[in-house]
Amino acid sequence: MKILRHPLRFVVAATLILAVSLCVLFTAVIFGAFDTVENSYQTKEDAKADRLFERGWLPGIIPNSSSDIKVSSNLDINTSCGSFNFNPKELDEFVRSIKATTEQDTRLMGEYPRMKFLSDRGYVSLYYRYNGTVWRFFIHPDHGHCEYWAHNI
Repeated sequence: MKILRHPLRFVVAATLILAVSLCVLFTAVIFGAFDTVENSYQTKEDAKADRLFERGWLPGIIPNSSSDIKVSSNLDINTSCGSFNFNPKELDEFVRSIKATTEQDTRLMGEYPRMKFLSDRGYVSLYYRYNGTVWRFFIHPDHGHCEYWAHNI
């Protein structure tokens, strides 16, 4: 019986090592599968210097006075969301530069509880489509605040 104990210990140890290795691998895959990058910029000029607009996470049409720009981009599924503040005096120019898109273009984005929350508080919802990406902007005309969501179509 002593002879069987050692092979049994080997099998148990090998199984335990395999189970732990699979758990570590599974955890790495799950947590690594959502590669999100978050950036903040004090001004639009800072965002330009970091090539934010060239990378397509936010369109360059945002007002020149934009500040406190926050961007969260999911590189795996190519989506982005964030917010920024701007001088309300630039609202008309900003809104004029946003081209209307169809509801079909934004259907994939879906509705989020945050969107209803913003709508209920006086934010206006506008869409902008450029170069295969659709942004949904929620703009508060009086406060000069904007939150947005973006996805590729």
